Amino acid sequence: MPASAFTKRKIVVCSAAYLGDVAPYIPVADRLVERGHEVTFLAPEGFRSILEGRHFSYTPYPLDFSSAGMHADPRHERLMRHPYRNSAQLGRYWMGKGFADDPVAAHQSLVDAFDGADVVVTHPTFGSVSIPVARSMGIPVAVWPDVPRPRPEPLSLRARTPTVAGQRRLGLDRRGPDRRPRLPPLLRRVPRRLARGEEGRVLVLGRRRRGRHRG
Repeated sequence: MPASAFTKRKIVVCSAAYLGDVAPYIPVADRLVERGHEVTFLAPEGFRSILEGRHFSYTPYPLDFSSAGMHADPRHERLMRHPYRNSAQLGRYWMGKGFADDPVAAHQSLVDAFDGADVVVTHPTFGSVSIPVARSMGIPVAVWPDVPRPRPEPLSLRARTPTVAGQRRLGLDRRGPDRRPRLPPLLRRVPRRLARGEEGRVLVLGRRRRGRHRG
């Protein structure tokens, strides 16, 4: 690219939450600086040690929505013992830590960091906070996912062959193609009961329920 065609941009990179949400954006910010752009990284205070002193500038986000801050919170540790069971509570907790605990300070810090920026690069989750502010200021937003998407590898039939016990439960047989497939025990009992004239019964998971015969 000719030197005359290059335009220096002011770019704000922002992310929060856990280390895996912030660390992938560090090489992105470094690469943008290497290309000659002015880069500011907005992140909570808990990430200052890994962001400060680099080629880009660091601006703290006022709410401590960081891994260090959350792991020091007994409520967070209690919820993370069963994250799937507590998913709804965790969602409210993260929204509080990221914005709702002090929305005025959070909004003002985003406005100050985005002032004069040409583009905002944000984590998709933190985008629930950063994108509305950037769009209200007329700044383009680039949402960059940090989740890798590798190509699916071809299935290995040998590696995925069920065990002997698994084949028995599935009604499979390992002794050759001439052998008739075996049904699981539960299904093997159904034809016998029908042959004994039990068409009026409904079988549910091995239990028998008496029902009306609809003939």
